[in-house]
This record gives sequence, structure tokens and C-alpha cells, in this order.
Amino acid sequence: MDNLTRMSGPEFLDAVADAEAANDNLINADTYRTRALEWARVERQLRELQEERDRLREQLAAVARAAQVAA
Repeated sequence: MDNLTRMSGPEFLDAVADAEAANDNLINADTYRTRALEWARVERQLRELQEERDRLREQLAAVARAAQVAA
């Protein structure tokens, strides 16, 4: 059980889905797997947005430096 506390959200839900499937609770297992996929997708989107934010910040800083030099 200690290993479960070290898992990410999606990994944890996949582990719960495996446990549910092992108990023949296939509907629950499917639901947990679906939520794990959704969670992983949201995490990917968040990382992509953070990268885009960082890129835009760098671009804005470059524009600000160029504006100071031109002033």
C-alpha cells in the first residue's frame, strides 16, 4: 500500500482500476481508467500551457529590452 502513495494521480487511478478489475468490478475499473486518461491529458495540457507561458514571458522580456535600447 505504501507504493500507492508514491504514484501520480493517473498512475494511482490505474492501480485502483487494476484492483477493481481483479475483483470483477469491470464497470468501476473502466471508469477509473477513463478518469486516469483524462487526468493525464489535463496534466499534459497544463505542461504545454506552462511551456507556452514561459516562451511568451521570454519573448516579452526580449521586446522590453529592445524597447529600452531604442528609447
